[in-house]
Formats: sequence, C-alpha cells, structure tokens
Amino acid sequence: MHISVLGLDVGHGFTKWAFRDGTGRIRTGSFRSVALPHIDSTLAISLRRAQASSSIKTIAVDGQLFDVDVDENSRVGKALGERNEANDFAGRPEYRALLGATLAYLDATHVSTLVLGLPVHTFARYAETLQKTFRGMLSFGGRSVLVDRVVVVPQPVGSLLTVVAQGDASLVETTICLVDIGHYSADWIVSSQGFTIQFDRSGGRPGGASHIYRAIAEALSGELEEPFEGVDAIELALRNGTPLLAFGQAVDITRYVERGKAQAVETARALRAKVRSAEDLTLVLTGGGGPLYRDALAMVFPRNRLIELAQGRLTNSIGFVLFGEQHRS
Repeated sequence: MHISVLGLDVGHGFTKWAFRDGTGRIRTGSFRSVALPHIDSTLAISLRRAQASSSIKTIAVDGQLFDVDVDENSRVGKALGERNEANDFAGRPEYRALLGATLAYLDATHVSTLVLGLPVHTFARYAETLQKTFRGMLSFGGRSVLVDRVVVVPQPVGSLLTVVAQGDASLVETTICLVDIGHYSADWIVSSQGFTIQFDRSGGRPGGASHIYRAIAEALSGELEEPFEGVDAIELALRNGTPLLAFGQAVDITRYVERGKAQAVETARALRAKVRSAEDLTLVLTGGGGPLYRDALAMVFPRNRLIELAQGRLTNSIGFVLFGEQHRS
C-alpha cells in the first residue's frame, strides 16, 4: 500500500501512527512500544504454533529478530515491564523494530513522506540520524518499504498543529503553553498569537507518566513486602479504571496515585520556571500521561485556564500528518 504522509510517534510507552486514507479521513492507531528478542528454541516455536497471533510482527534489524505485538489491547505480560526509559531510545535497534512493525501492520510498500517526532530534550541529538536512517529503501527481513522523504519534528509540534486544525476561536488571541506528557518525557511549547513558537520559554525534560507508575509500584511493593515491577499493568489499570492484579489478587491502586503526584509537581515547577511569568498563558494538556499531570499543573498554575485535549495519546501523530501535508517539499 502507498501512503502519502505517515505520521509516526514512536514513544517510550506506545507507538502511535496516523495517515489519511482514500476517503480523506485520518486513520489512527497505537500499540505498546515493546520489541522483544525473537527466540527460536524448540519450546518457543511450539508455543508460537499453539498461540498463533496475526498481531505479532517479526522484524529484522541488523541481523537480529524482534517480535512486536501491534494489538493495543493485547494481554499485558511481565516482560512488558522492562522498558527502555533512557535518552538513547531513538538510537536503539528496538526503535527501528517498532517503526518496521508499524509499516508491516499497515502493509505499507511506499511512503512518500514519513514524519517522525522526538522529545525536545533529545531532538538535537537524534533528528539528523533518524532522517538518514529511514530514508530510501528500508528492509526489515522479508519486507521492503520505500520511503522518499523523512521529516523529524519536536513531538509537541504535532499536538500544536492539531490544536490549530480544531479551530478553537478562544485560543486564537491567546498565548498557548502546550504541555505534552509522554511515557518518559514531558515537553512544552509556548506559542503566541498566530501560533509563533517562543523558543526561549519552551523546553522538555525526562519526567513523564512512567515516573508516576514507578512511584506507585514502589509504594505497592512496600505495602506488600514483595517487589512489584508491573509498570504496564499499572498503566492499564489506571487507563481503564480497573483493579490491578498483583500476586493473583485484585488491588485498587487509586489510593497509591497521590504517592506518585510528587513527581508530577516537580516537573510542573520546572515548566513554570522555564516559562517565567504566566499571566499570558492558557495551558493545553495532551499526551497519554496528561491526565496524571492535570492536578499538578492546576496547583502550580492556579489561575490559568487549563484545557485537556481529547485522545491526547494520538494528537502528535495526527499533527505529524498535517505537518507533512503542509510541507510536501
């Protein structure tokens, strides 16, 4: 399949994609950013035959095979608790495997423009590398995909363009501070009237939703007197409002959330220090971890209007499509 513009947000927590189909509608989707080494032992082969799933994509990267489950609602296993939450994520083979799995899932053979995003604090380090790595004929084992052009933008630029496209008249004459909370990073862009970015007030840092998940896991471990590392299980329980299954028992983790809020407050205060005075700002909150930071931002910016975007996890990838369509050459 040929895709004119593919917006791809390979995050530490989820990989999100978007493109415009033949009817003009923007299609979106996501899956967990977990690329596990492919194991070819006799036991592993037997289990795969017994539990065959079309959602598992096996991707080759530099001679190494990875298995990626592209089903967003797939069962959360213990192995998913092991995440790359370091600043070198965009340079690792797992990142390339996640991108390859997306192309395989979409059955893409040709992409005219691929728009990728990076956290603000790693953008300068990896933007040029990603452009070179993913332009041209890409091979992921048994599949090849031609990518004509690669554009890399700071992640929150996608959400900013989504805000512009939504046409909220109340935001036209104000200065927006768009706050994008991902799994591992917290980015913000300050945009004045006419959506001109104020770079001296914009920034980013490690400090996304995973900091809260791990604080919850630590509190739970202390109470149970047993180590608990199910970060993905915590994320799923909070997102769906369901009990967490720990050691075979259902646990209500809502009472642990406050233990993790200190991490969110620290990030909100760092943001406040960067933007300096805030009397001109309307805060726009987005990203999959946005709801976990809402209270902290309201506390640090008590007098500012705070808007939370719907489907915050996908707003960057949707905006990447808009960016690619606006900058075709």
